[in-house]
Order: sequence, then C-alpha cells, then structure tokens
Amino acid sequence: MELAGLIVSALAVAAAAWSLFYAWGANRRADVANARAEEALDLQRRIDEREREFRDVHWGISWSPWTKPTEKPAVQLTNAGLTTARNVTLVLTLPTMQQALNVGTVEPGETRTLDIDYPKLGPAHDHIELIRDPLWRIHWSSPLGHPDETKASARERG
Repeated sequence: MELAGLIVSALAVAAAAWSLFYAWGANRRADVANARAEEALDLQRRIDEREREFRDVHWGISWSPWTKPTEKPAVQLTNAGLTTARNVTLVLTLPTMQQALNVGTVEPGETRTLDIDYPKLGPAHDHIELIRDPLWRIHWSSPLGHPDETKASARERG
C-alpha cells in the first residue's frame, strides 16, 4: 500500500509541477497580450489626438527680383496660418527643372527666403523661366504628425 501511495504522490507532484509550468507560460502570454493591447490603445489615442488637432496653415509665396546675373533667384515662403508647420518641403517645377527645397519648421507668421539653384541659360533667358508661371507644391506635417500638401501655380496665387 505504501508503494501505491508513493506512486500516487509522485504523480500528483508531477501533475502539479506541469500545471505550474503551464500556468507560468499562460501568464507570460497574457503579459505579452496586455502589453500589445496597451500599445494599441496608445496608438489609437495618438491617432485620435492627431485627427482632433487644430491645424491652420496657409502659405504665401513670392519671388524675389532677380536683378544681377551673379545672383541666384529666390523665393519667399510664409506660413500665414495660426499653427506651426513641421518638416516643410517646397517643390518647384519650372519648364526646365524641378527642385525640392527642405525648409524645416516654419512658425506662424514666419517667412523663409530660399535660394533656387537655377541653371543660367544666358542673358536672354534670365527672367523668362520664372515669368512663365512656375508650379509649386508644399508638403508639411502638423506638430502631432498629420501630413498635408498644397499645390498651386504663381498665376493661381496672384
């Protein structure tokens, strides 16, 4: 009888050890699932905040006079809105070239002057390319990361 009791006790200890190991594994998987659920909730919270974020960015663009053959043409870009624009990129499309100008962060009311790397075609063509209605696009994001874009031409913007 003692042998049978010893065998039953040994089996009970083995079953308890296996149950403990199984419970530890289940608990570990639950911890991982909880961490992923927290990450998902945090991501959704940030998405909701970004969608509700007040965004008011309007762009003003003007061309500086190109008076000397040694000067580069320049463009002035103004954030005429009420909120900050981050990661701003101005893309200019002229008949003979396209150029992306990284501007960085532009605060409300701030104006940036950007030189254009424009190839000289000769004295007769100095102003013609800039007069022909250049196209431009401005890409930026809000402080919380909402991307936006504006497209226009000089003629459309007055």
